[in-house]
Amino acid sequence: MGIFDSGKSAKAAPGSMTARTVSQPGSSDSGTVESKHMASTIIGPNSKITGEIWSDENILINGQVEGKIRSSKVLIIGKSGNVKAELEADIVSVQGKVSGNCSASSKVEITSTGSIFGNIEAPAIAVAEGAIFRGASKMKGDTTTAKPPLPAQGAHPKVSAPLPKDRQTHDQIK
Repeated sequence: MGIFDSGKSAKAAPGSMTARTVSQPGSSDSGTVESKHMASTIIGPNSKITGEIWSDENILINGQVEGKIRSSKVLIIGKSGNVKAELEADIVSVQGKVSGNCSASSKVEITSTGSIFGNIEAPAIAVAEGAIFRGASKMKGDTTTAKPPLPAQGAHPKVSAPLPKDRQTHDQIK
């Protein structure tokens, strides 16, 4: 059974292929995005694509891509993936190399083998030990204004009040 064989005996139109979901190489229940999601679209390690990729499916990139990549679901840059693109997806997991800005509506994850050279914008960002991230990060989704913390109970806040006249210096009396 090949990667494009659905395993069913349904007849396809001549020249067409039926894709099926395949498990990722090295997948285990390690808690990473890759182990939880199957990719419907796979760009192999010997592939190079220049342009835009838009998909409503999970994408795994183990090859080279230059341009823009957008998925409404999960985008995984595999260990051998080398991407020079703007990334936009619900969840982005980087195990390879990304040069470009990355935006996610749920989460961006950089594993210990991954690197991002660009800005990240997402409500949640996870950077594993050993990962490389050079850029700015913006946690989106939080529209509340941050308030300064209250002083600890029993602590005396610093108050700026004028000194009594008998404690003022000559310069302060004027």
